[in-house]
Amino acid sequence: MEDYLQYMKTLRCQMNDVEDQAAKISVEEQMQITTIQSLESDLTSGSVSLSYLLLRLSHT
Repeated sequence: MEDYLQYMKTLRCQMNDVEDQAAKISVEEQMQITTIQSLESDLTSGSVSLSYLLLRLSHT
């Protein structure tokens, strides 16, 4: 019986470790998604600005 309790204790510890690792990965993934969205927004803004400048240059 004592072996079983030790096994369960070890299993719970391992499960906690896996849950902690999954949470860290999730946070990192969300940070990467946010960074990508920000970069996409910056690229879109830069593209619009460039298009505007090119349009103005073509009309001068």
